[in-house]
Amino acid sequence: MPEGPEVRKYADALDKALTGRAIVSLEARTKEARKWLQENGQRLRSRRVERVVSHGKHLIGYIEGDFFFHSHLMMWGRWQTFGPTKSRREAEPIVLPEKDRRERARIVVEGAAAILLSAPIFNVDQGDPYEKIEILGMLGPDALPYGRAFDAREFLRRLLEHKSETIGAALLNQDIVAGLGNYLRAEVLFACKLNPWLTVGELAGRKLSCLGKTIPRLTRDAYE
Repeated sequence: MPEGPEVRKYADALDKALTGRAIVSLEARTKEARKWLQENGQRLRSRRVERVVSHGKHLIGYIEGDFFFHSHLMMWGRWQTFGPTKSRREAEPIVLPEKDRRERARIVVEGAAAILLSAPIFNVDQGDPYEKIEILGMLGPDALPYGRAFDAREFLRRLLEHKSETIGAALLNQDIVAGLGNYLRAEVLFACKLNPWLTVGELAGRKLSCLGKTIPRLTRDAYE
């Protein structure tokens, strides 16, 4: 499964391709998104994408007018981007592939596009995505935050609420820290010299401090 650094790279690519450009069309095959678009899709046309970001393994695109789209790639999903053309004012037509059974969503803007393949989770809605999509509101601190320091204090607060859980399992809990998966968890545990079978309650202060420092460092290293 793509982890935080990989999802951030997809968010970067979509942000570069889509942001500042007006929506020509937005289609989806996932059940809830398809239903929402049937009722509201026309309201998105000509609205500009404002930014595309990630939080852990989740990708969120903000659209003017308080709209958004959201995806989670799960195991097999991936985004493809096309364009952008050099000039927004003289947007050249782009050639997109034919739709196939893997396609889950297609966002076309003036001079660029993004296609989501093989991912089971894609949503479109209006409002605050952290209120509309329950799982987003539960996410812990992002292991790869934008323009600020990792919130180690909040991470430790959430971690210590799971004292009976093994540290190996706790680091995969997205409610504790968002963005870690198997490879990052292994690297963090190795760097802090931690047995994954120790419970959170067995960890001394020095080991907890190591986690708070190592998680953002290794996640940033993986991204870069």
